[in-house]
Amino acid sequence: MRSIMIFIILGFVTVKSFCQINEAKLKNLKEKYTWGSIYITYISFINLRSILKDDQKLHYIQGQYTQSSIATLQAFLSRYKSAGSSESIAFIEIDLNRIEAGYKSPNDIGGEITTIPWSKEDVVEIADLCDKQLTAFTYLNNTLSAINGDSIPLSIALFRVNNLKDSAYISTEAYYIVAKSFRALVSEKAALMPQYPINERAAFKRFEKEFDQNDLMIMSNEPFKENILELKKGVNKYLILNNKPESLKF
Repeated sequence: MRSIMIFIILGFVTVKSFCQINEAKLKNLKEKYTWGSIYITYISFINLRSILKDDQKLHYIQGQYTQSSIATLQAFLSRYKSAGSSESIAFIEIDLNRIEAGYKSPNDIGGEITTIPWSKEDVVEIADLCDKQLTAFTYLNNTLSAINGDSIPLSIALFRVNNLKDSAYISTEAYYIVAKSFRALVSEKAALMPQYPINERAAFKRFEKEFDQNDLMIMSNEPFKENILELKKGVNKYLILNNKPESLKF
C-alpha cells in the first residue's frame, strides 16, 4: 500500500510516496535467513511459475499477499524460458538487508547481480511467498526421500502426499512426482495389504484409483510433462541417495 502526502510550499504542490513494508514478515525472514539473502534456483522458479498459473492455488495466494506483488512476480516469471536458454534464470537473490532483488542468467560471465526493479514492499511480499514455497519444497523432498527409502509407514506417507496435493505452494507437477513414487511403493507392497487395517487399505485403494485415472491424461499433456522433467532434475539427488531411480521413470 502507498500513502500519499501532499505538501503545498510557496504555491508548489509536491507529491511524495512512502512505501509501507510488512515489517513483521521482514523480521521473520531475517531471523530465518541469517546470511541476509534468499536464493531462488531454477527448480523453484519452475514451481513458482506453475502455481501462479493454477487458478485454485492462485486464489489462495492472492488472499495472503498484495495484488501488486503477485502481479509483479507473474510478470517477471513470464519473461524467462526453460533451462539452457539464453533467456533463462540461474537464480534470483532477494537481499533482505537492502530489501532489493536481483538475478543471474546462466550465460552471465560477470560477478554482478542484475537488479530487478521491484518496489521494497513487493520485495518483502515476494520474499515471504518464496520462503513459503521453499519450505513446502523441503517437505516434498523429505517425503520423497522417505518414500523412496521405504523408511516411512504407508499411512503417514499418504498423509504427507495428500498434504502436498492440498498445498498452495506446491505445483501439480511437483506433487505428481511424489505421488508417482508413492503409487509405486503401494504396488510393491500389494502382497502385504491384508496386514493393514481396513480403513488404511481403503485409503490406499482410493489413492490408486484417483492416480491411475489421472495418470494417462496428465502425461499426455506435453507442457505439463516438460515441467515434470525439469522439476525432476531437482530431486534426482534424493533418488540417488535412496537407490530407487525406477520410481520416477516416465
